[in-house]
Amino acid sequence: MAFHKQSIQQALGPLMVKLTDPDPDIRYMSLNDLLSLIEGCSPSYFSQDLSSCNRMVQGLLKSLEDQNGEVQNVALKW
Repeated sequence: MAFHKQSIQQALGPLMVKLTDPDPDIRYMSLNDLLSLIEGCSPSYFSQDLSSCNRMVQGLLKSLEDQNGEVQNVALKW
């Protein structure tokens, strides 16, 4: 299922905010949702929207350092 640029941008903002939520379950689900979003994107999307790509990479890097091991494991799937 391919996502359109507008729907990606609309979904990305709230997901990125949830990556900093105090609840590890919300961070975990947010990473899963981001993974689904990435898998549904056309590879050319990321070369056209470097700002969104940068935000996702920064969120991923922070998630790799998360105190919760399950959150780290989902980040490793990326």
